[in-house]
Amino acid sequence: MSQPKSSAEYLREATAQLEHVSKEVRADYQKVESRMHDLEQHVATMGSYAGAGGRGFAGPSVASSFTASDSFAAMQKGANSTGRVEIQAPMNAITNTGEGGTEHDVQADRASTIYNDPRRSLTLLNLMPTLPVTSKTFEYLRLNGYQNAAAFQINEGDQKAEGDMPTELVDTPITTIAHFVRASAQIIDDAPALEQQINSLLRYGLMAKLENALINGTGTIGTIDGLLNQATAYTATADATADKIG
Repeated sequence: MSQPKSSAEYLREATAQLEHVSKEVRADYQKVESRMHDLEQHVATMGSYAGAGGRGFAGPSVASSFTASDSFAAMQKGANSTGRVEIQAPMNAITNTGEGGTEHDVQADRASTIYNDPRRSLTLLNLMPTLPVTSKTFEYLRLNGYQNAAAFQINEGDQKAEGDMPTELVDTPITTIAHFVRASAQIIDDAPALEQQINSLLRYGLMAKLENALINGTGTIGTIDGLLNQATAYTATADATADKIG
């Protein structure tokens, strides 16, 4: 049968337990104090931002609300290391409307190219021969009233059919097709791809206008005389044979 503990033994055990609890409380307090120091530094940084830019949080900080609470004061006096602390946190939320004190303007993503630019393939210019010129006019000979005189030579030694190649001299002025888009040197430097897009759009516009003029041009002063304007309309006859059509 064990001997009952004396008052001194109970006192020593109670003292040891108290010292153990006190060490745990001090350790927890040191952790809380360290975290609160970091939080205060973060809040101070946020306060500096609000003072400089005019945007931030209004009202007491989270750190000051915690340190001013009764629960924190009781913890400093040796109370339990856990408990409920009510903190007055700012209720302002950051939004992306771009207006007011806590709103943040979020810029939209933008594509680097320009859309809605459908382009028809320009095939006529690839089929037609071209010649470089250096003067303001171009002269050429054009057939005028030519008739095909080819015929069969029935017998050896018979006179071959003689043809004729009447021509006329045509003087054609060199026309100009042009357009431009005004852009500052700064925007071209800041957006290098923009210059390429402008050049591509303008060059295609020139080629499209030229191809249309080659077909439908009226030949008035300063314009191109198109194929349709120079062509002779075909008139079908009732006795036309397949050979004639061909």
